[in-house]
Formats: sequence, structure tokens, C-alpha cells
Amino acid sequence: MLLMGTMKGGGMSFVCAAAPIARRRLLCRGWAFVLSFVAVLVCCLSLASPGAASTLPWQEVAWPLSSSAPDVRALEFVDTSIGWRVGTDGLVMRTQNGGTDWVTVDSGTTTPLTDVDFVDRKRGWTVGYEGTILATSDGGRSWEAQASGTGVDLNSVCFVDARYGWAVGGDRRYGRADGVVLRTQDGGRTWVQSTAEVKGLRLPLWSVSFSDRSHGLCAGGGEYSDDDVTGSGAYVLRTTDGGRTWTTAHAYPRLTFPFDCMTVACVDPEFAWFALPDFEDDTQRLWRSSDGGETWRAVPEGYEDMPDQSTAVSFLGRDHVWTSAGDRSTDGGLTWEHFEAPPGWRPALCFVTPDVGWWAGQTWEIGADHRIIESSRREAIFRTADGGRTWEEQWSAAPEPPWGPVSDLEFTGPRTGWATTARDSSTLRSAGRLRRTDDGGRTWRSVWAGTALHDVDFGDAAHGCAVGDGGVALVTGDGGDTWARATSLWCDLFAVDFVDESHAWIVGDRGSFSYVFATEDSGRSWQMRTYLYMAHMRDVAFLNEQRGWAVARGAIVWTDDGGYSWSWYTALPVTGARALDFVDPLNGWVVGGGGRILHTSDGGATWAWQDSGVEVTLNDVRFLTPEIGWAVGDDGTVLTTRDGGATWVVEETGTSADLFAVDGVNPAKAWAGGETLLIRHPAR
Repeated sequence: MLLMGTMKGGGMSFVCAAAPIARRRLLCRGWAFVLSFVAVLVCCLSLASPGAASTLPWQEVAWPLSSSAPDVRALEFVDTSIGWRVGTDGLVMRTQNGGTDWVTVDSGTTTPLTDVDFVDRKRGWTVGYEGTILATSDGGRSWEAQASGTGVDLNSVCFVDARYGWAVGGDRRYGRADGVVLRTQDGGRTWVQSTAEVKGLRLPLWSVSFSDRSHGLCAGGGEYSDDDVTGSGAYVLRTTDGGRTWTTAHAYPRLTFPFDCMTVACVDPEFAWFALPDFEDDTQRLWRSSDGGETWRAVPEGYEDMPDQSTAVSFLGRDHVWTSAGDRSTDGGLTWEHFEAPPGWRPALCFVTPDVGWWAGQTWEIGADHRIIESSRREAIFRTADGGRTWEEQWSAAPEPPWGPVSDLEFTGPRTGWATTARDSSTLRSAGRLRRTDDGGRTWRSVWAGTALHDVDFGDAAHGCAVGDGGVALVTGDGGDTWARATSLWCDLFAVDFVDESHAWIVGDRGSFSYVFATEDSGRSWQMRTYLYMAHMRDVAFLNEQRGWAVARGAIVWTDDGGYSWSWYTALPVTGARALDFVDPLNGWVVGGGGRILHTSDGGATWAWQDSGVEVTLNDVRFLTPEIGWAVGDDGTVLTTRDGGATWVVEETGTSADLFAVDGVNPAKAWAGGETLLIRHPAR
């Protein structure tokens, strides 16, 4: 049996797809009216790209792969007139009149840029993914690539003059990688690399700041697993020799996603700030040091006095602090004022005087029902001239919401379907969306945007749930017209499964523990059934209110008491399992690495291998009936069977993109999603 209890831990995210059950029963009951939808299915042929004379059974569907308004990731002003902003798709823009007008500059790259720093009106640097460093000596009109010597994502850059600078980085996706520090003494013509370690634990770095050529700080953190030690945390590292050596100056033992919102600022060799949003407690953690980072004091002292959590902080000297949530302090964080700030998702914030500052990022309007008006979403820049009391919108652009890799697909009928994305292709890698189609996939619209989503499932046409990182569980009881976020779910959630309109289960991870949650009231409330040590549960499928199966640590486990206790299936050496699906209480399939497929025809009492004919990793499996099903995997692999898996046929897709999700509407029409979106047309 697996270890169970009530402990909590830290979490991390993966792109995974799950296997709903109840909707497949719903679809199977719909075969009586399938002929009435022939016209709709034929119309879907127009979804294929031009040149649809191809005889391939699967066709890629045209979808927006980038946004017309790339996300702003960093903002830099050197005075009240001259400024720059950088972001996704290699975005670089500059202004010479305080943000009233912005000019787009050709950066020479489409790689996402994460930070920018200027030492005067002419000389500046920007960094980004995959070790990207760009430099300018003409105020940002032109940019030249510099050789960083690393392929690691760079997250922050700081220069103290035209010669001395530093850049830090790590893996932005999962918060698990060596922390990389780069330093230069010749304006970036050459960069020297070192690895920053925290008590022997290698962690990515997110922010760097120097007050002069010798004294600096960098902040890092994420999940770690090294020498049998696991956990998560945030750390400040200190150097007094220009970054040649680093020592741990401060530690915060708990860190919640997203990791890259921490900020460190060196005001002078003695005084420094460190800010860290705590998403679990919905607060902003803030510390300051008056001895060069050797010791740190929480500001303010009382937890109850902390401002609301925010994802951007701007510091000006020792006294002035602003957060993007609208909080301001003019006495070093001892007391706070709150003003109305633009609502937004992970904005950038920059103040150059106690009065003048800018806010840049995605914003929206709030309706009378206190919900986001989806049509109002836009990238925008706001300016304040009174220290944050009021904000004026200077610039905006409504983006075309981009698709990212599809993590799950769910069709509740021939026309209505849902897709979750774990990240957007042109934004920060962890952003995700829930999308809906009401015309059989001809058009899709975004109904929710936020953290990465991994799975969506419906118990019937009305009751459903979508789950993702940070304990996000979106619940609907009206067929998806409205969604409400469930509470009391504290870990990254990877899979959800309904057996009827009322009963559902969710599995997720936090640190070293997997958690199982259940609802008996259609998702209005959830209770933790158990936790399991080192299980890494990624998919779940229940046959009834008591018996269920799950993918755990690449193997399969089962329960006969509604998820309170679980046992390993040991009759076969199952490894590398990724997803499972039960089409009825007897017939189920498991797919995973090496093209492996397992099948049971007796509710899991016994399992047998099926020959897939491929060796690539299979990421998802879906069956419409005990005979008809599909499996998808890496390198554009799609398998189909018409005899319950006794034989699997590889179907041509014309793509090498990895596929993470599959769903069938009827035997002739199916969808597959991942790094692209595919449709299988009728009569092909």
C-alpha cells in the first residue's frame, strides 16, 4: 500500500493529458442521431489549410501561433522621457516622450526577451531565452547579438556602467536547473560564466542587482532534489568581489509558483531590498538589509500589515516602494498606502521619480458581475504622475489570443468541445487557456486565461471541471457558460475524472507528495481523500464511485474505496505509463513510453500487452466504444484501432509535432492536439 496522510509540500508543473470517462458514455449514447450531423462534419473539411486535396487522414488546423501584441516582460526608463520595453517574440520598443508614443525596433530575434537595462540614454542590454544577449549603443535603434556561451534561459541583467555587467538565469519552465551567473568587464564583448549554488543545491536565478563593480545580490529559487534532499525555497546570494564568488545571504523556506516573480535591488553597498510574492498566502513578502545583505529584516514586522500579493515591485532609493497591486510606501516599507492600480496579469513596473512611473502588461475591464470582460483583454501601458494615486492609459493593443501546446481535448457533443493549453506559444511558458468551440471546431474562443491547465472533463453536458497549476480547478454547472474557481485545492493539479454529474476525482502533486481530492456535489466542494509519497500521479480514471485507476510514477495503481487507499499493480512490470482510459467498467487501456500499450477487459483484474507497432512515447489514449479508439504520441504519432487494440494502425499525419491529447467525436471524426492541432475528417 502507498503511504497516506495529510502533509503538504511544494509543487511543479508538467504538460500531461488525462482520460475522461463519463463523456464517452455520453457520446456512445448519441449514436442514434449521428447521421443528423453529417452536414456539420463535412463542413469541417474547410478547417484544413489550403490545398486540402491531400489524402492524409489527418490535417493540421490553422490556428494563431503568435499574438499581434506580444507580452511585455520588462520595462526600463532612464528618465521621465526615454524608455524601452521588451517581451515575447523578440519585442523591443522605445519611447522618447515619456510613453506617449512607442516605436517598434527590429531586435533581430524572435526569442522571448525577459529583461532590459540601460546605463544611460544610449547604452543598454537585453536578455532572454536560450542564452540570448543583445546590446545597443544608439539608444535602442539597433541591436547586436553578444555571445553568452550558454543556452540556458537568462532572466535578469544589470550593468553599473558601460563595461561592468551581470546576467543570471535558469530553467523558466519548472524552476529546476543550475543557477547561471554571467559577468563581463568589457561591455559584453566577452562573458565569463559561473554556477551559483545554495548549500550544495543547484537552483535557477531570477533577479540580479549591483550597486557598484564589487557589491551585488542575486535571487534564486524553485524546486530542488539533490543528494536525497527535496523541497522548495527562495534564496538571496551575496557577492563582494564582482560576482566571482557568492555566499547565501538570506533564505525563505517556502516558494510557490510562479518562481520568477522575485526581485532583488541593491540601492548602495549597504542597503538592499528583496521582494517575493507568496501566492499561497496571497501576500507580498518584503525584506530589507542595511549591512550589504549580511542580515535581513522583514518589512513590515507584522504579517497582517503586508500589502496584497503582487507580481511586480519597483524600488527607488531606500524609502520608496511600489507594487503592481497598487500599494505604496514612502518610509521604507514601515507604512503603506493603497491606490487603485490597473488590473493585470504579471505586469512590469518602473518608477524614475517619487511621482512618475509606468505599468505595462496585460489588463482588462471588470464587469458589474465582478467578472473579467473577456473582450476587453489587451496589452497596455499606463503612466502615473502622482506616485501611483491615479493611472492614465497611454497605449494598448488587443492581442489575438495565441494557442499553445494543447494538453487536453474534450468534446461533449458533435459541435461543442473544449481544449486546455498548458502554456501559450508566444508568452511566458507557463501561461494557459481554456478554449471552447460551438461549431464543431470551426472557431474557438478563449473563456479563461491564467496559469497552466492540464485537463478538462465533463460528467454530463452541464457539469465539468478544468484543472491546472497552483490549485486551479474551474467548475461549471451550466455547460461552460460560466466557470467558478473551486477552493481548498493547494497543489498543482494534473487530471480530473467524472463518473457521473456529481462524483469526480482530481489528482495533483506538491513537492514529494501526490494528493487525491474528490467531490460528491459536482465540484462545488472538494475533500482530500489521501496523499501518497513520491507517487507523481499524472492521470486518473474511475469506473464507479469506489473503484478507480491512476498513473503513478510511471506505473499504475488502483483503489476500491473511492480513493482513500491505493495499491500498486504488480502482476506486470509497468514502467513509463503516461495516460489511461476506461470506456466502460470493464475495458481500459494504458499508454506510455516505448510505444507500450496495456489493455484490460475485466475492470483491471488482469492486464495484457498490446502491440502498438511503434517505439515512440505515447501520451494519450481515448476510446469511443470497446472497439474504436486512438492513441497519440511524440513525433506526430497517431494510432487507431477498430478491434479494441488487437491491431493498431499507424495513420499518416504529415507532422512531426509532439501530440499530447486526443478525442473522438464519432468513428470518422477525431481531434488530436499538442504542439499543433489536427482533425481527422470523415470518409478519409
